Amino acid sequence: MKESGSPPRHPGNSSKRCIPKPSKLGENRLRPEYSGHIFEGQVPPVPKRASSPISEEDRSRSRTRTLLSVVLILLVVAGAINGALFSSPSTRRESGVPPGAQFAYIVTILMENNGVCNVLTSCGGAAPYLTSLSQNYSLAGSCQSNSACSSGGYTAVDHPSLPNYLSLFSGLAGDCRNGGDTTGGCMPSGGDSTSDCTPSISCTMSGTVNIVDRIEAAGLTWKAWAEDLPSSNPCTGTDAYPGFSTVRHFPFFYYTDITLSKTRCAKTLHASAPDDSELINALGSTATAANFMWLTPNDCDNMHSCTVSTGDNYLKSLIPRILNSYIFKTQKAALFIVFDEGESSYPNDYTYAMWAGPVVRPGYVATNGYNHYSFLKTLETVWNLPPLQSTDSAASPMTEFFLQNSITPPPTGWGGVFLSEADTFTRSNPSSEVFPGEKASDMEMTASRIVALEYNSMRVQFSSQCPGTQQEDGPYSYAWLRRAVAVAQHFNLWLIVDYHGYNNLSTGSSNVECWLSFWKPVVENFTRAYPRMIWEPINEPCGPCFGTAGTLSLDSLSANYQSWIDQARSLSDAHWIIVQNLCSYSCSYGLTSQWQGYPTVTDSQKRVLISLHSYFFYDGCTTGWYGTCAWTNSTAASIASTYYQNVLHGMRTTGWPVLNSEGGASYFSEAACTSPSCTPPDTRLVGDAGYAGASFYFINALTSDYDASGHGIGWAWWPTGDWTNSPCPTTSSGGGCLYGALSANMGSAGSVPGWGILLRLPVSLSLTSDFSANSSASNSPEHATTDGFPSRGQLIYRTLPPADI
Repeated sequence: MKESGSPPRHPGNSSKRCIPKPSKLGENRLRPEYSGHIFEGQVPPVPKRASSPISEEDRSRSRTRTLLSVVLILLVVAGAINGALFSSPSTRRESGVPPGAQFAYIVTILMENNGVCNVLTSCGGAAPYLTSLSQNYSLAGSCQSNSACSSGGYTAVDHPSLPNYLSLFSGLAGDCRNGGDTTGGCMPSGGDSTSDCTPSISCTMSGTVNIVDRIEAAGLTWKAWAEDLPSSNPCTGTDAYPGFSTVRHFPFFYYTDITLSKTRCAKTLHASAPDDSELINALGSTATAANFMWLTPNDCDNMHSCTVSTGDNYLKSLIPRILNSYIFKTQKAALFIVFDEGESSYPNDYTYAMWAGPVVRPGYVATNGYNHYSFLKTLETVWNLPPLQSTDSAASPMTEFFLQNSITPPPTGWGGVFLSEADTFTRSNPSSEVFPGEKASDMEMTASRIVALEYNSMRVQFSSQCPGTQQEDGPYSYAWLRRAVAVAQHFNLWLIVDYHGYNNLSTGSSNVECWLSFWKPVVENFTRAYPRMIWEPINEPCGPCFGTAGTLSLDSLSANYQSWIDQARSLSDAHWIIVQNLCSYSCSYGLTSQWQGYPTVTDSQKRVLISLHSYFFYDGCTTGWYGTCAWTNSTAASIASTYYQNVLHGMRTTGWPVLNSEGGASYFSEAACTSPSCTPPDTRLVGDAGYAGASFYFINALTSDYDASGHGIGWAWWPTGDWTNSPCPTTSSGGGCLYGALSANMGSAGSVPGWGILLRLPVSLSLTSDFSANSSASNSPEHATTDGFPSRGQLIYRTLPPADI
């Protein structure tokens, strides 16, 4: 039970239900040969689940299936080295991009001739869009003027423009008066500290090694666009560049190993101002994008000859299309925007420089100082490239701007599936797509439903395995997890493996050892398994909780997680690992400060995901858990925004990406189950998969925040699974709809869609008390989800799995 006065805790187990969960021990539900714990003797055994008597014919069928399963397992193990099911997660990489690289794609946009405080409105600038963009992503320093920064800062290296572009490209300024002659980068016929020169035979960096050389040598690709570059590309190595007024802002044409190469010249491209459709189109596919992409706007769009406001409006139109492109939504991609020079002198010529994209820390302000050579050093560090010159070799890489690692696109899906459902057959399921000769298991049916609704992850759970701890959600079985892996692989789903414990880490050191001991053979058995598998070592770690008095501090939680991670990595496991915020169950931090509850851990594989479970409970609202609270959509949106800000703060401070492994529209917490206040006035559906108007508004708003953030936030909402007890007219007595909240026809009359069917619709959707708009819906998912409810971009309601029968 939830302790009085503590912050709200979240649902996810049977003890919190206002309506009792039905037994899973019905006739022919579980095959007895898979029941129980396979690691007996290593940890305290879990009692085997009973099954009803079955016929001799069924036993014969069961033995046959068991034999088939054993044969399948042996075949898989025999092919472990080459098979996808048991291929090493650490061996998969994009061509040319090192494993673990913070980004695989980069778009760089060069702006012109403005100091940092000409841009940022926080210190007198005139670019509100660039200001807000840097506040949402990462900015190079906290500056008070164009020549003074109290923290960090990014500076140009020379005046005028050309030396800065050449420095960004090769590490040499090409400036005779400022040392170019002594470092081999001098252009004696024109490049000096007072004027730029147009690239020609007499104004060239010749064959000076440059970043393109390094990129190609590493097996990476590049493309460069310029708005004023004529469509009839003048890249010929001659003296003339007719019609290309911004050629001095396009460093590629100063290097003869580019201009004298037809192959390389073909990678310098025209962009149509102001929409730059050629670049945007290239970002629509991995086949057309390049690892390194550069854009030089024309002299109005880049603020050279037009106002800061004009350039800001240009970027306000362009940048969202870049960040919403296929490459930025599905790949590790970064955007770098920087100005060539400001209005002061090196080393204090501070310019606006920022990073954006799903791999970048949100709301981050850099503490270290950088310059144009740092741009090269960043590419060299992330992509393992050798340095070009002593300038970039000595520079600091801008790695502090990035998350330690990321998954793109992030896992988004559903949890609540018992591990036993991998071998459970509750209804007249169709034939299995995964295991020939069998009926589809309930887990396979749920996985099919998840994929049909265009999600990409499934969370499966099992009970704590240690004595004196909260026990729920069924036993663990190696065979069941093997079957779950096969199901996930078939549907190409991320598989989150959830140890649904709570107080394992607060009930004595012996239970911590028990927890680690249980996990060791599990991880060892699946070390080389399916790369899209994610370990969740413990669900909602807590203490005191569930009648046990032991406490769990943040330091202790961090140490326990570190022990788990170290143990897994010592077994050569490279799967992602979820680390829970202490506040996922209950903590002493206020709602706006729950970001402080994230544990501190390190990981040699850099594959940690942080999680904060998120709900809006009716009893939490009425009893003051959320402070002053009215049960309204407005409050729901505010609470959702607070959770979202906690998550962003957690990403910013830890550097880890997010997979919030539980949240939903449930409207009651544990305490509410003994109170008349359990049911709010706007209740739409009762039971485990139930929801109310305001609680649905909360989770829909939170999902919208996550999906629209651009920060690659993953989530797995609760619950789906065959055990949920919300009323559904087509199921047996006491049972719930097969898909939980993803069921289409719920309620006693089958007229209420599960809230998962409504998710991601506009948050302003008006919900009537009885969903009368759908009261005539037939008992099929296709009809129920298209009659009165719009689809997510006309995408999610494709052919769904069979109706809930």
